[in-house]
Amino acid sequence: MKKTKDGFIHYVLSMAAIVILTTMLGFGFLSHSIRAQTISATPYSSYRYESPSATIQVKTTSTKSIWDAAIKKWNATHAFDFKLVSTGGTIQADSFSSLAPAYSTIAGITYSNYTGTQLLSAQTRLNTGILNKYRYTNAEKTNVAEHELGHTMGLLHNPSQKSVMYYKNRYLSIQPVDIAAVEKDYHTLIANDTTTNAPILQQTFFEPIVPKKAVLQADSVNAFCQVKTVSDFTAVDTARPA
Repeated sequence: MKKTKDGFIHYVLSMAAIVILTTMLGFGFLSHSIRAQTISATPYSSYRYESPSATIQVKTTSTKSIWDAAIKKWNATHAFDFKLVSTGGTIQADSFSSLAPAYSTIAGITYSNYTGTQLLSAQTRLNTGILNKYRYTNAEKTNVAEHELGHTMGLLHNPSQKSVMYYKNRYLSIQPVDIAAVEKDYHTLIANDTTTNAPILQQTFFEPIVPKKAVLQADSVNAFCQVKTVSDFTAVDTARPA
């Protein structure tokens, strides 16, 4: 009799588990979890270099090893080729240190100059004051540098956290979606890319530092003078992982 009773209890518990699972599916709990893990394609701008290659000059000693590591990571993807030069680089990479209110949440900044659909040059900078204040490791600083280099070749912010171009990225290196975006952008060059008689504009990306466990800041757009400037703010993570 006891064996029969135990079997009946096991049957009831099994049926209850099935009902609970079916209910979760009906309300979309599992499907929501699956959707949350969806990785978005990294977007890119309407401007680019004539080929997936550009010279870059690292104009700093304090973060030279960080920039060198980030350049090496991108070059290893074979999607874009950064050519290191000692002077006159199309891309200028350096750093500064500021804890002033205007830069109190800024981890990195990239200025991109373009005309028509042609990317002409870029300057990219790391804010070592903020990076050190929030105790970014060298690996995390390299991730930020990889993010900034993505902007210098034309990549935009990815809404997915599974991308080096996520607007508050601190922990991820270059991902397949980032490589695919560069390859798609530069492998679909069009004949009517323009430079003639087009004004030179500047797009600016500000990468705010987001403290770990902090509430994320929303992106914002600012326009300055006659130069088109888009400011995208990323956040900082201040606390170390448990």
